[in-house]
Amino acid sequence: MRTIGIATACFALWACTPNESGNDASGASSDDTAAGSDSSGMPACTDPDSQVLWANEGMLMPPMELGFADSLGFDVARSLSPEAGTLTLSFTTNCGGPLYVFGLLWDATGGSDTENADSLYLSIDGGEELTWLYGCSTVTGVDDQWYWLPLEQWTMANCEHLPPELDLPAGDHTIVVRNREQGAGVDVAAIGALVVSHDPGVDLNQYHDLTE
Repeated sequence: MRTIGIATACFALWACTPNESGNDASGASSDDTAAGSDSSGMPACTDPDSQVLWANEGMLMPPMELGFADSLGFDVARSLSPEAGTLTLSFTTNCGGPLYVFGLLWDATGGSDTENADSLYLSIDGGEELTWLYGCSTVTGVDDQWYWLPLEQWTMANCEHLPPELDLPAGDHTIVVRNREQGAGVDVAAIGALVVSHDPGVDLNQYHDLTE
């Protein structure tokens, strides 16, 4: 599978205009496919409820900023400052139950080195902040790549991760992504989008195809 690299000039020189509202461009339209309710009036998951949350449509807290990723064709979010800068994304689910989260993420150095700038913090609805070393799931020896990766919680042991248990009710929800590691140039943790779904096998390439 061929994945797509980030715009080196933009990220190395940071000749991009920050945009807090992030409404300049998006990669695709949201796809929310929930349906109906059961006889009790409660939301029913007769069809998986899946939607994409583009980083360039979220709310940014500096030093998190937007920059244009040339190979993706739209703005993505990143911060060069360790432990600083957030991206807030809001969404509504039409049914309750286990929720799965996936990210469109940039990794400059593939493999399981926990010292690379390839990790983020993530919290949902003001809950516990999870540490997500997503770079542990990328390919060793393959650098400068975009990946669709599932949200996992770091156990604090090497690259060991566990899937988080996200059993959310129907309704409005908020995800906050916070930068974790220092970045420089293209060696930075960057996020293009999150996908939230009740389907663990959702086709992520329907939102942005990394196989082309």
